[in-house]
Amino acid sequence: MKKYFLALSILILFMATSSFSQSTKKATPESFKKQVVGKTFYGKRGLRIKFSNDGTFKGELKSSKDGTKRLIKGTWTFNKAEGYCRYLTLINPAKGLIKESGRKCQSVSHKGDGVIIVDGATWKTKK
Repeated sequence: MKKYFLALSILILFMATSSFSQSTKKATPESFKKQVVGKTFYGKRGLRIKFSNDGTFKGELKSSKDGTKRLIKGTWTFNKAEGYCRYLTLINPAKGLIKESGRKCQSVSHKGDGVIIVDGATWKTKK
């Protein structure tokens, strides 16, 4: 009976350890540079965004109002004091409209390889 209890305990410990490896970790300047910069991420509403080494990003997403494509571009910084901050420009190519949304700092966490969570939204790299 003790052997079964011991085996069950080891199995539970192994399962708990596996689930902890998928927990989120707050991004640091070093982890952001290593796991985000230079990569393209995909999210809801057709989001595609690539973070470049020069502190810029660009991509696209679909409008929540009418589903048309919007281009996004801007600049980003990541430091210990504020974390991830960005200036965002939205472009509606169909109407020729440009909207500057200004500076915004957002929380970023890592969840496994190729997965980040930005203000609660999950973005993944496609492999």
